[in-house]
Amino acid sequence: MRSATGILAAAAALTVIVASASTAAADWLDINLNDNSLFMDYSYMPMEHSNLHTNFSYLYHSDDGKDDVHMGVLGLFVAERFHEHTSTALGGRLYGFDAAGEKAMVLAIGGTVRQNFHFAPLMGVEASGHIAPKVTSFGKAERFFEGGIRIFYEVLVNADVYLGYRNVQVKYENTSSETVEDSLHFGLRIRF
Repeated sequence: MRSATGILAAAAALTVIVASASTAAADWLDINLNDNSLFMDYSYMPMEHSNLHTNFSYLYHSDDGKDDVHMGVLGLFVAERFHEHTSTALGGRLYGFDAAGEKAMVLAIGGTVRQNFHFAPLMGVEASGHIAPKVTSFGKAERFFEGGIRIFYEVLVNADVYLGYRNVQVKYENTSSETVEDSLHFGLRIRF
């Protein structure tokens, strides 16, 4: 059963994301979901003619019998297109989360690689990963990892649909790693 707090938090996050669109030139809005998860990401370029991007994300995950997960993310990254079919982004993300009954924050570094297929330019694959060691993990968190992969299809010039996989793990003090999320999802990314 979904908690009212989780639904309200998701609605509040979406409101902040949409409200942010009026104060910046938007880059993209990414929403993905499955039966147990909702993920929203709003990314924009704070300065014109720059490769610097900022993003705000929110993940809500609920499994029967487990605590609900709420994770907010603030990211800063540099994106570059190498040629027609390949682009990358490198940077850092500040994660704040309530997962497995614990609240914590981590500062993770990582990146994303996006590759369109040469034989089918409207299709491609995108992989990302971010990791936080003990030195940048706060609260009861000792380590953190978020990784994912997606296969996308550009249905419009400014819109992709995709099937993706996301894995989020947290290592807390004196415990083994907790898997926060490990699931497939369906998503839509709209570029402005």
